[in-house]
Amino acid sequence: TAVSLAAAVTLAASFSPSPSSPLSPNVPALASTSSGPSESDTTATASATTVPFAGASASRRSALQRMGGATLASIFLPVMTANADDGDLTSQLFNADGSLKEGQVVEVAKSRTVATTFPGGSGDATPGKRALVSVDGAAAAASAGEGGAVKVSYELPEKWSDASQGYLDRSEGVNAKSADRITVFQLAGPAEVKTLDRASTVGAARALGIETLPDYNPSVLKADLISGRRSTRDGTTYYEFDLAVAPASCASGSKEDLGLGFCPYDSIALLSAAVVDGRMYGIMVECDRDEWKKGNADLKRVRSSFRVESELELLEK
Repeated sequence: TAVSLAAAVTLAASFSPSPSSPLSPNVPALASTSSGPSESDTTATASATTVPFAGASASRRSALQRMGGATLASIFLPVMTANADDGDLTSQLFNADGSLKEGQVVEVAKSRTVATTFPGGSGDATPGKRALVSVDGAAAAASAGEGGAVKVSYELPEKWSDASQGYLDRSEGVNAKSADRITVFQLAGPAEVKTLDRASTVGAARALGIETLPDYNPSVLKADLISGRRSTRDGTTYYEFDLAVAPASCASGSKEDLGLGFCPYDSIALLSAAVVDGRMYGIMVECDRDEWKKGNADLKRVRSSFRVESELELLEK
């Protein structure tokens, strides 16, 4: 895959405070873009905001700044690079006026919906209260709360097997594992959107209350924030964060031991969250480095398909 080295250099760059950033005073000003309806939701309208690479530790960042482009590429590009369809594929397929170039055929990725319900209401603000979770599509709650029911859903690629079979990519006879775990959750107590606005300051995983999830991976709380994005669909604002986790140590003499004082990333967590009716709902898609290299476009589509619908929205349908 052809990848611009600028992406790797951007990851190594230092970031100075900027008060104009809507997500955090410690993140550079955001670049705003607009997009049309998604393939899976023809009624959605999105205005998206993207956060540049940020959140790496100072030691990791300073070490990277001293390294050459080839070394940067060898460390990060195998893990965090995007597939070709995240490059200039748009210009390859479409004319400047948005029309499809002659001879080009675009195949829409097929998917199936995974949905569960959470109880509505204001929640329980008791300190230490655990979040309600649905792991890999399992039921999260048997009945609705005093505020009715809230539907949470996401889309899985049709080519993936079910979670019970390991999310195997069955396309073209590959049968390779595509993800480790997909968790959707509802935090216990009341929540405010401003908590997500501050995510890049306090830590995305902490802002989303990941530590209140049963059986969560503690290393996610120390992960580097690689990028963030905010978009509005059907009147609900969704916040997306890409986190990369590096092991605390590498085996001496192994290919992972770069002699730099830190190890390359070995796993990725893709997060999305929204506050609906005063409660926070989120999704976390977890994968390892090999799964990311093979199917990062599919993994990101799963995360970005996350939807939260209140009881009122469901009644209006």
